[in-house]
Amino acid sequence: MLQVRNAQISLSALVSGEVPVFLPSVANVLSGVSAGFKIACVAFPINGTSRELVVRKEIESLSALRGKTIGVQSIGGGFWLQTMMVLDGAGVDPEKFGMKVVTLPSAGVAKRGGMRSLVNSSDLHIPLQTVGICGGSERLAGSPDLVTRLTKGMIDGVVYILDARNQRDVVAVMKKHLRLSTDQDAETSYHSLRSIASLDVAPNPAAWKNIQRFIARVNPKAGLVDVNESINLNIVKALEDSGYLTEARKKVALAR
Repeated sequence: MLQVRNAQISLSALVSGEVPVFLPSVANVLSGVSAGFKIACVAFPINGTSRELVVRKEIESLSALRGKTIGVQSIGGGFWLQTMMVLDGAGVDPEKFGMKVVTLPSAGVAKRGGMRSLVNSSDLHIPLQTVGICGGSERLAGSPDLVTRLTKGMIDGVVYILDARNQRDVVAVMKKHLRLSTDQDAETSYHSLRSIASLDVAPNPAAWKNIQRFIARVNPKAGLVDVNESINLNIVKALEDSGYLTEARKKVALAR
């Protein structure tokens, strides 16, 4: 398992053949395909977004956001995408509101500093899938056993996360690897993860198209990509037919 600095490096590693499989965002896949790369994706464990639009305490309504600055990680990146989706879901057009976008702190830290939450994205039910198992189309098609085992591992991981008995272990992992400074922040992140982790892992064309319409604003070529060309449903279908996913859902139901 290799962790790299950004999506462009991971895409370059895949294209060069240095890695057989990577976990990109849908936006990264669409950008890669728009550049001529053949990429296929088989499973996405995160469905929806769990974020808050946090503002200074004197801002009490969405209309008060006119002319203000919203923070994200980078224009075109995952946080920017989800911020744009939250604003869109709340009926706010950043261009019409004259808003700017810059880097944003975490919601928990911001609220402890006196800010207020104006919108919780969990209430908006935004169609979104984030990172998932993808690879070069030909190499992925030629390694069905590898991809199947990786997908099973992803499913097992989701089952473990959704089992409340494992809360302490999951919180500890998140606190360590997300470098969270307090147990409270780790607990918040844990509940946020559980709200969007899902066993509906098949790539969702509707969610992909929703992502595409925002990515097209910064990469018009990505807006022309046929999302279905990068969606491979064979692995998940086989796991459904074999009963693997059915058993996983039973385990989650019993553990709740």
